[in-house]
Amino acid sequence: MDIRKLIENAYISLSVFEKPIRCTIHDDDCLDCRDHENTLKKATRETLSIDDIGTVGWSPVPNMNPEAMSYFLPRLIELAVTEVNDSDGDPYMVRFINTVLEGPNVKQYSLLHEKHKKIVLQTLLYLRDHFFEIVKNESWDQELEIAISKWDSL
Repeated sequence: MDIRKLIENAYISLSVFEKPIRCTIHDDDCLDCRDHENTLKKATRETLSIDDIGTVGWSPVPNMNPEAMSYFLPRLIELAVTEVNDSDGDPYMVRFINTVLEGPNVKQYSLLHEKHKKIVLQTLLYLRDHFFEIVKNESWDQELEIAISKWDSL
């Protein structure tokens, strides 16, 4: 699949999800949680930046609730397939693999329908087909295959 078509399909298909009022799973008593919530509230699915996503040690993505994940997923896909590096200089595609590694049956993906899950699978297949050497050099090739098998078992 062509990269432009993959990104376009992700935005179109997932456009059914509106930006949620609350974006994270934690309450505001936690300083980092409040910071994650504020970061996501300022962003849209089109403007969420790699700086907003942060580093491995600080990122709102693992704390997104199902509504936020469904809303922001097209942007996460776009950042993964366009070879963007995070602020530590590491390929975001590896973090994307980590984000979806548990498969479609976790709570964070509970709002996704089969056609949305297929887009995640297509993204993983695209990463394998076009960036396998990068993924392998980062020692995430086995995790990529695990993620593919989980998203392909629909």
